[in-house]
Amino acid sequence: MASLLQEERDFQEELDDLDMDNHRQRVQEDIGDFISGSPRRSTRREREESQKRERAYASPQWQQNGHGWMQERRDSESPAPTQRRQTKPESRNGTNDERVKEKEEVKEKEKEKEKEKVEDENAEEKKGGFLQAISDTIDENKAAYAELEKKVASVSVGSRVRRNDESWQWGDQDGGEKNFGTVLGVDTTMGWVTVRWDPVDNKKGKKNNYRWGQDKGGVTYWDVELAPNAPPAPPQPSKEKSSA
Repeated sequence: MASLLQEERDFQEELDDLDMDNHRQRVQEDIGDFISGSPRRSTRREREESQKRERAYASPQWQQNGHGWMQERRDSESPAPTQRRQTKPESRNGTNDERVKEKEEVKEKEKEKEKEKVEDENAEEKKGGFLQAISDTIDENKAAYAELEKKVASVSVGSRVRRNDESWQWGDQDGGEKNFGTVLGVDTTMGWVTVRWDPVDNKKGKKNNYRWGQDKGGVTYWDVELAPNAPPAPPQPSKEKSSA
């Protein structure tokens, strides 16, 4: 192994000693002298270099690696033709790719602007619809409140009433579902009315407070309702008769 390495180093040294430029010049001079018929006499240095070249070319290392070494040297001195040919197309392709990328970016920006425009229009439409809904709700509430005030103000002292089946929860305090009563007092601030019920079976009617437009948890309660077609209130008995 050591001998092979030494031979390789010797071979490399012999190749380094060669002056390739001078060798080519001498070859051209020899050819010129040969054509002119007056070959010149080689010098001692030229003969020594020629012998070195002969030994180098005859060595196993040159037979195995010499051609590859020359090719590597030529490749290191100048770029390969294929590399030079690829340089320009790569530049053109790179430029084209950049242009295509720029066009795609412009298209993406246009799409984003169009999308934002549509979203803004939808937002304005929703906002307008929301405001209109609020306005409609306010109008409806105003109308409902006006109707409520009108109904609350419709009762007065002396009004004839009866139980309201939708809100009534006081049993037979009124003397029965077909009985009537007379309003004795009105408190519109608290939403109450005081009612004296007509006597039943010669018994004095009860007097109690009942809800009249009272709001509780968003629900308006009307324990009694107006009975404009009710007969006049009969007189209350002075005493209740004791049962026999």
